[in-house]
Amino acid sequence: MAQQSYAEKIEKLIFYFGDTAAKLKKLNSEALDKKEKAFVNRLLKSAGLAKTSKSAWKNRERKAARVFGADRNSLSGSNSKLTASDSTSAALFIETKLKARWAVFSLFRQTAELAKRESKTPLLMLAQKERPGFLLVCRIDDLQTIAQLQAGVNPLLL
Repeated sequence: MAQQSYAEKIEKLIFYFGDTAAKLKKLNSEALDKKEKAFVNRLLKSAGLAKTSKSAWKNRERKAARVFGADRNSLSGSNSKLTASDSTSAALFIETKLKARWAVFSLFRQTAELAKRESKTPLLMLAQKERPGFLLVCRIDDLQTIAQLQAGVNPLLL
C-alpha cells in the first residue's frame, strides 16, 4: 500500500469529518504522525468526541459517590467482587458517565432558564413512548426540594 501524503490525509480527514463520528474515530486509530494525530484530536474535541482521560472519569465517579456518602468502587463493572456499581453505597447502584456533551444538558438548560423567569425549581422529566414512568433530571442542590414536593402527592393519582 502506497504511503499517503499529508495533503491526502487532510483530504481524508475532511471527508471523514463530514461523515459519521465513528469513521473519524476509526481514522484516529490509523497510523498518523504526531502532528497529524494532534490535528485529528482537535477535530474530535471540537465535535465533542474527544476521549476522556482515565483520571477525569475516575474523579467524577469519586465525586458522584461522595454525594451519597460512599466511596468510588475502584473495580466497578464485571471485575468487582463487591458490586458492579461505581460506588460502594449499600443502598444505591450508581453508574457515572462523563462525556463532553449530552443532549439532555441542553434540554435541562432551557428548562432552568424558563423556571428561573418564574422563580421555580427546574425539573426535566423524560418519558419514552411505550415505556412507563419518567427519568428525572435536576440539579443535586434541588433534589431535596423536589423530593419534598413529590412526597405530598398521592401516588394513586399518578
